[in-house]
Amino acid sequence: MLHRASQNFLKHCERDGDRLFPYRFYKADGWNDNYDRDLNKYTEWIDECHSLVKEATKAANWFADVVRVSINPMFFTEKDKFLIEHGPFEDLTFHLELLEYSEDEKKDLPDSLM
Repeated sequence: MLHRASQNFLKHCERDGDRLFPYRFYKADGWNDNYDRDLNKYTEWIDECHSLVKEATKAANWFADVVRVSINPMFFTEKDKFLIEHGPFEDLTFHLELLEYSEDEKKDLPDSLM
């Protein structure tokens, strides 16, 4: 999952120092005859990146729960859960989101880890 997410992000990113940012290729080199098509590709790419990050966050929270139950009750208890931070929004605020698998989703996960 992590490899797929990083490879997907690297398709359309640019480096600024030690950070990577989305490359807005749909508007990059002046006039673009294929602007609408490229904007749609960019939007699909961003949506897939966000989806992969959300799925990885859910998996990390599930993994931490399994480790706490099965191996070490103190595992990751200082921070407790992995969160996703969104923003800044127009009012310059940031929002945190806790993502976890639902009970139905957990039924599809490997029983050997529970």
